[in-house]
Amino acid sequence: MGVSGSGLGSRLRRIGINWDRVDVGDGSDIGNVKYALRQGVKCLVLFNPDLAGLTPQTAALELRALARKILPLGLDEIEFGNEVYDHGSTPRSYAAQYAAAHASVAGLHITLIADSFGDYERPNGTWSQDASGGGWIHDFIHALPADSRQIGAFSIHPYGPMNRLRSGEDSGWPAVARYHALAVANHVDVPWYVTEVGQNLGDSNTSPPVNPGTQAADITRYLSDTLSKYRWVTYLDFYAIKDNASGRCGLLDSDDSPRPAYQALATWMAAHLGAGSRR
Repeated sequence: MGVSGSGLGSRLRRIGINWDRVDVGDGSDIGNVKYALRQGVKCLVLFNPDLAGLTPQTAALELRALARKILPLGLDEIEFGNEVYDHGSTPRSYAAQYAAAHASVAGLHITLIADSFGDYERPNGTWSQDASGGGWIHDFIHALPADSRQIGAFSIHPYGPMNRLRSGEDSGWPAVARYHALAVANHVDVPWYVTEVGQNLGDSNTSPPVNPGTQAADITRYLSDTLSKYRWVTYLDFYAIKDNASGRCGLLDSDDSPRPAYQALATWMAAHLGAGSRR
């Protein structure tokens, strides 16, 4: 949500939100994590260096060093990269890094969360597609070394239509069920983390705008489906709590005024506080 970075911890805690996803880059500086914790906000830590330029050995060393910093803070979950499929990684290169990183924290009880995706274009210009027995999830799983094919969890960013997958089956809220099914079909049944999802109202170069009149209902749908339908999802994080340079995606606008979507979140939380252990 960006709760900690916006200094909105107390406001969000009042409506029952007490988790945030915090980007720590290569893990050398975790000041933002400590700041969030001082606000009473626990953190899902995002390890987010330029993975496309790292050797598996370097990724493993940096990840292990980060793990040793956050464990004394009571944190034990690390998302391994942000949308790496859009930043130069391939399933094979990412699998090599993930396997090395996972091995580096063996015994530390860290949940290491892998990025998921659907159809993708290979470096040679051809496509690997879910419908043809390929796709990112399949290719990532099968690129892991056979003797260390262990995945702690998957993350997903299901932006897009609420009731259909976009062309290529690589976006939209139904991707949560689709991607989970693909992983299970490939013998990986692990928790899933929706580490970003939201509704852009405009001024974004990365996603088409939605009707402002449906944003509140969409926010409620994300929450309700996660609680009652997508039982494998353990974590849900909205992008974003507040408008920023990426567009008008916020539950609050740029001057912290609440949109109807924020009230929808507050209303839903009031009705469901204490419902299960998911966040």
